[in-house]
Order: sequence, then C-alpha cells, then structure tokens
Amino acid sequence: MSFLSRSYKMLCMELHLSDEGIHDIRIISMNRKGNVTGFDIIGHYCSIDEIPVKTWSKSVPVVILISGKGVITRRFTSSMLSLEDRDILHAFFPNTDTNEFVVSANYSGNSTWASVLRFSSINETLETVRSKGVFITGVYCGNHFVSQFYPFIPEAPDLLNTGRIQLVFNDKELVDIRSSEELADTIRIGTESIHAAFFPLLGCGFHALENKSLPGNHISSIHQDSTDFHWYSKYSSLLRLSLISIFTILLGNFFIFSNLNEEAGKLQTTVESNQNMLAEYDTLLSDFNKKRDFLEQAGLLDEANIAWYADQIASTTPILISLTGLNINPVSKSSEQEDDIVPESGLIEICGLTPDPVLLHTWVDTLSRKSWVGNARVMNYSQESRNGQATFTVSVRTKSEK
Repeated sequence: MSFLSRSYKMLCMELHLSDEGIHDIRIISMNRKGNVTGFDIIGHYCSIDEIPVKTWSKSVPVVILISGKGVITRRFTSSMLSLEDRDILHAFFPNTDTNEFVVSANYSGNSTWASVLRFSSINETLETVRSKGVFITGVYCGNHFVSQFYPFIPEAPDLLNTGRIQLVFNDKELVDIRSSEELADTIRIGTESIHAAFFPLLGCGFHALENKSLPGNHISSIHQDSTDFHWYSKYSSLLRLSLISIFTILLGNFFIFSNLNEEAGKLQTTVESNQNMLAEYDTLLSDFNKKRDFLEQAGLLDEANIAWYADQIASTTPILISLTGLNINPVSKSSEQEDDIVPESGLIEICGLTPDPVLLHTWVDTLSRKSWVGNARVMNYSQESRNGQATFTVSVRTKSEK
C-alpha cells in the first residue's frame, strides 16, 4: 500500500540578513511519504544566483526562514499564550497592523517563543526567489523553531553552537538564544554528520510538514502563492493521474493486441502449413490417379506373371547358355518426355552368354514354340574372339493369354 501513500515534498531555505543584504543561504529538502519524514541537505550558498537551477521546481513549494538583521525575538515564560498572529504581534507592538509584519511563534516546554519581522524589508528578496518560478507558501523568522527538531537529535547536548548563535536547552526546553562566536557543532544523526547551523531550518521544515497554515500566510502575496500552489498541485495530480490512466489503458491494449497478434500469427502459420499439406496432397493424389490409370491401361495391374515367365524361361535354357539379365516389361526408349514411364507390356528381354550360335538359335526356336510366346528372336549377337563366348539379347513377345 506504500504506492498509494500520500507523499509531500518542500524546499526550505534560510536567508540570513546582514547590513549588506543576504549573508548566508542554507537549503534543505523535506519530504514525507505516509508516516515517514525525511530530509536532505542541499547546500550552503552566499547568494541566490549561486543556487543551481535544478534546485527549483514549480511542483515543490518553498518555505523561507529569515534570520539575522531585522528579526526581533522574545521568550514568554508561559505556554498558555495564543499563537495567533495578532496576539503575538501586539505583545511586541500594540495596535500594529499584522499585514505589515511576518509573525512566527511556537511552544517549547513551558515557554512560548515568538519573532516578528517587518515584511517590507524582505519583499524584494522574496520576489527574487519567486522569479525562479516557484511558489512561496510560508515565511518563518527567528531561530527558535530549532526546538521542533531538538527531540530528534540523539544524546542532544544542552548547548548547540551554530557558528553565530548559541542555543541553550534545559530538560529539552529551549530557554535561551544568545550570540556566540564559537565554532559550529557537527552532530552525527544516523549515518550522517550534520552541521548545527542547519538545525533551526530543519525545525522549520518539521513544523511546516505538520501544519497546513504556515507563518506569513496572512500576507496577501504569500496567501496568493499558497492558493495558486494548491490548485497547481491539484491540476498536476489530476493530469498525472490522467496520463497514468491513459498509459495504463494503452499498455493494456498493447499487451492484448500483442497476444492476439501472436495467436493470429500462430494460427496463420498453421493455416499456411495445412494449405501446403492440402496442396501437396492434391498433387500426390492427382499423380497417383494418373499413374494408376496409366498402369491400368498398360495392363500392369493384372495378375502378376513375372515369376511364372522367369520359371518358364529358366526351364528351357540349355546348360551351356548363361543368363545375365531378364527384363520383363522394359521401359520404352521412344518416350517423348524423359519423366514419362512407358513400359512395354508383353515384352521380355533376355541377356546372356553362349559358346555356340547354333545352340542359341535352337533355344530361341524352342521358346517360339511355347504356347505363351507370340514370337521370339535374337535382337543382338556379339562375339569378340573366335574361341570366346558371345553375348546376346533375345526379345520375346508374349501372348495376352498363357
């Protein structure tokens, strides 16, 4: 559920003023997701122009802490005082218009700490920050908000030196703020060592995350920035949600289309394979029918006579004649197409060796008188030497009935 947890981020900036203007700038980033609060130290600068451009973002509100020249701070030894801007300001300056001052106050133990600052003294500085394209949603003044961060410091000392001031605590209550030239403390929190000069700013950051209405909001320009940021954040969230929804729908459609396209590809492959098989089957069937018709017409599908003819020829062959070949229904040599199979039905070609031509002709005459023989004749006779055997080829034409 952490993905659905509300997250919030803000930029906190301390501007320390001197007679020459801005003397020091410290910046931290505060963030909260669900119940977890965190911060990052961004840096320490001497002027606003030194701050990297990537630090500014319209989607991250800016909260400013003013310290130094012009800030008046008091401690009231009671925690029962009202923190309303008018009540605090009138405790400093009775019958004063609150719109002319920045007022910030907080409780610390049994004390109430408050600071005031004339707004006109920082208006130009705020406009310089606002020109970076950001919304200023709160303006603090004074260092006493350090008490908001003090409980998070492990084994916190009673004295904290920031390099300009010394913060005095008694039983975790801020009891005094006084000038000091001692070197700033560096305190280890978790895995990081943090310069104590950032502690007042961290206190403002923790306070700002906990409160909807921030100091300075009664001033018209700050109030306008807060309102503008509220609606900008709303519209940005709505736009982000719309883009995520559209992206999710498009992504879902893409996956559905990809799956359907993959299935269609598989089916198309199967269809093409089946079509090829059907085409091959039709070709084979046509070829089979053609050859079957041819064999039927040639009489080669009748009762097999090959073995019977071979036996009859062998039984009449003289001992001195050797048979080297017997070709029953040989393929015709007069085919117009080489691929055509044209057997000579009823024809038997006999090849062999004989020592005597007279013996050969006598045997051929014997074959001619057989009832199953239509005619028999010597087709080829060749003798290389007078005393050697001759090769011969005898052609026998059979009758249709034995």
